[in-house]
Amino acid sequence: AKLSGMGGKWGSTGLTEELKDFLRIPSVSNEETHKSDVRTAANWLESHLSGIGLENVKIYETEGHPIVYADWLHAGNGLPTILVYGHYDVMPVDPVDLWESQPFKPEVRNGKIYARGADDDKGQGFMHAKAFEVVNRAVEVDDFHLAPVARAGVHLPDVERSPEAPLNSLPGREREHLGQ
Repeated sequence: AKLSGMGGKWGSTGLTEELKDFLRIPSVSNEETHKSDVRTAANWLESHLSGIGLENVKIYETEGHPIVYADWLHAGNGLPTILVYGHYDVMPVDPVDLWESQPFKPEVRNGKIYARGADDDKGQGFMHAKAFEVVNRAVEVDDFHLAPVARAGVHLPDVERSPEAPLNSLPGREREHLGQ
């Protein structure tokens, strides 16, 4: 598919700056001092997902950190749902003296972005969102549903061992769309 009509942001500089904006948010979920930063990351993600054409974008409160939910369900009943599941929180940066640059001041070196979360998992989630944006704007999608979900993993190891647990925090409508 051609990326015609996608605007100037699709140059490497535009995408890099968008990702760097997300990476600047110190959303360290297991440090109380960063609780508001985790909320800021959820708000950033909610706004971004709305801006790229996803629908039913909402932040759901949980006992821990919020779940950000969005979907695009125009493919028709009975067609598969693609679930994009990830987290927008990051691990603590200690020991900070081992970093070559500040963890929440993204830096490009040798064509790679260095920052906490650039790989796990903000960068990956950003890539999924951009893939949807390209598909949504460049081609007509009529044979599958998209339902991205992102959650800050307060108990990340538990989430990885039991990935369905965070989805149980979603209201019935969203779980139904995801086949839960």
